[in-house]
Amino acid sequence: MSKAPGKAAAAKAQAPADRRLWHTALAIGAFVLLAAALTVRPILGESWTVHVTQLVSPSPVWWSTSPAVMYIAHVLAAAGLLLGAGWLVLRRQAWRLTGLEVGALILVLAAVVSIPGASDKRLAINVAIGTILPIAAAAMLVQLLAGRPIWRRVLLAALLSAAVANCWRASRQQLYEFQQTLEQYEQTKEEFWAKQGKDLSDPAIKIFESRILAHQPSGYFYHPNVLASFLLLGMAVAAVGVAGARRRSGRSESASQDTSGGRPGEGGVQAGRRAPPGSEGGRLRPLFSMRIDPAHIALAILVAIIVWQLIVIGWIGSVGAVAGIATGIVVAIILWRVRRRPKVAAGVCLGMLAALQISLVVLATTSQTTFPRLEEYGGKVRSLAFRLNYWEGALRIFGADPLTGAGPGQFGTAYLAHKPIYASEEVTHPHNWLMAVGAEWGLFGLVGLIVALAVPGWLVLRSNAAETSAAREPAREAGPGGAGDVASRSGPRGSRSRGTALQNVRGGAAGGGAAGRAGLAQDRVAGVSGEAMVLAWAVVGICWLVFLPGVVPAGSAVFLVEAVPALPMALAVAAAATIPAVSGRFGRVMLAAGLAAFFVHAAAEMAGGVGAATWPFWATVALALTWSDAQAAAGAPAELPAKRWAAPALAAVAGVVVIVLSVAPLRSIWQMSLAKDAFAANRGAESVEPLRRAAAADPLDPAPRAAMGEVWRRIASANPRHKATALERSVEWLEKAVAR
Repeated sequence: MSKAPGKAAAAKAQAPADRRLWHTALAIGAFVLLAAALTVRPILGESWTVHVTQLVSPSPVWWSTSPAVMYIAHVLAAAGLLLGAGWLVLRRQAWRLTGLEVGALILVLAAVVSIPGASDKRLAINVAIGTILPIAAAAMLVQLLAGRPIWRRVLLAALLSAAVANCWRASRQQLYEFQQTLEQYEQTKEEFWAKQGKDLSDPAIKIFESRILAHQPSGYFYHPNVLASFLLLGMAVAAVGVAGARRRSGRSESASQDTSGGRPGEGGVQAGRRAPPGSEGGRLRPLFSMRIDPAHIALAILVAIIVWQLIVIGWIGSVGAVAGIATGIVVAIILWRVRRRPKVAAGVCLGMLAALQISLVVLATTSQTTFPRLEEYGGKVRSLAFRLNYWEGALRIFGADPLTGAGPGQFGTAYLAHKPIYASEEVTHPHNWLMAVGAEWGLFGLVGLIVALAVPGWLVLRSNAAETSAAREPAREAGPGGAGDVASRSGPRGSRSRGTALQNVRGGAAGGGAAGRAGLAQDRVAGVSGEAMVLAWAVVGICWLVFLPGVVPAGSAVFLVEAVPALPMALAVAAAATIPAVSGRFGRVMLAAGLAAFFVHAAAEMAGGVGAATWPFWATVALALTWSDAQAAAGAPAELPAKRWAAPALAAVAGVVVIVLSVAPLRSIWQMSLAKDAFAANRGAESVEPLRRAAAADPLDPAPRAAMGEVWRRIASANPRHKATALERSVEWLEKAVAR
């Protein structure tokens, strides 16, 4: 009987431990799934929908036309939202309001209003999910990343590995793939365009050929400009890693020099003098026995990655990317100089970005008179002239339906009716983020995107200012004779050593306050972390596993050629990126500068509908919002104590809806992949039944019906005796496709 109370007490102690284990498992699962979904897109070569002309062609390159990987990324993000919602409910944790969730809700309203008027409902739903889901996923990541610097390093590593994979692919394209592609294209040019139903005099063919001749690499993206825009984020992430590696290395050297407390004869510090580098206890170590700091290796790798990305951007020749880099540098200087005045920083940055967008709108309104003059110059000026046509068309589409827009993803169709009469190109997006959203989503969509951009940006500026104030406070509290006094006396005018003294204060050298505990926590995670490497490898590995289903129907050879060679490199980069520390104002400033650079490039050359670049953008926003824990409460994202369950419930509902909307398209795509295999094997008649099942699985998708019409047309041309019947079926299925 006496053992019963002991067992009861043990059971009570076990219960909280089990609950904590479940909480940790849910958090890790949600983080890995969300991080993989947000960083997976740049290596997928995704498509929003199935292109019928490529589906029915004998080429086996299905991986470049299948949106299967897009749907799988959607399912991963939705599952991450479900796990994250469960984690929040079990922990009874209040939601940290960031503005991302508000923007996502407004965009949901815009989608509900806009999708019914879209001509292609399947494409509209895909684009709507691909636009809203990453914003919701980033909002959930903010909840998960707060207080977890190691996880922030993991997300940083995953983003950087995706950038490196694209650099590797772009380098391969630039150095030898383009020549092979050009030779093959010249041999099969007439046959290739005949299958597309285009004449060789088509202006689109001239643009296509000019891009081949220009040798502009695109990495895993469809367009070089999108790659350049993504590399702006990669450069910002690499710069953050460089700062962390230097900071971590400097802290390690400082710690090795100060362990003796300055007593003579100990730790290589005698009579207040520092020991020479490479010495222990005042004795020089042999060169071969000197330990190499992993941060030095990481620093060299990260600097090489920045140079590599600049080289790739140079190959692309993107003027918008150069303008983005210049803007990022200016923004970084502004944020650093006025970091204690967030309102001033916000006003200057907002004024710059707004002036850019307004100038482009004004240029678009003068397209009729400006376009002929600019077109004569050729080169980049001629490219700008064509963009004026796109922007004028976007303004006309918005003016025709300002409340609903043309529908998500419908710009290409609407542009045919609204493009200027002197415009020769037919495009699917206007090469401008805000104009694309306004034209396709209407006023609600435009407001939702601006909220999702502006509110987190303001919170980042406030956090930077609050962190600056919190960092200065301990130095003042130390008083004369303390660490703060040392900081004021050491170095020329005290400026060069202020950061080191401040780190000592945070590390507890002058007191054990909250800032000191935060500094110690940052120091503990500054070095090599096995947990960070394992999680980073899991996220990067999932990226390649998601890539695989899109290439299975084409055979394993495509996967081996396209993805496997970059995997070891990406894993190595991910490991290197987890070494540096991730904290401090410099990292936050560099992230903000990278986001501004991305926006500038997107305003001139890229549309927001390209999920492969915008998903990592929102992941970087989540990083910037949660960058450092050593900040005042006023600078942190506000909590939402009232209605504690509202936000997790909405996240869970969003996850369920996305999964439900992704099941039918995945089933349809699998059947279409079987039909594609039949076409690749020159057995087109065997594709009829898979296409019929694909049409039944997804009633909204016109692709299987259009493909069925093409199949029956070919059967009619190959079998004259049944030509009439086959043509009737072809027309029947094509009419069904048009109805969709």
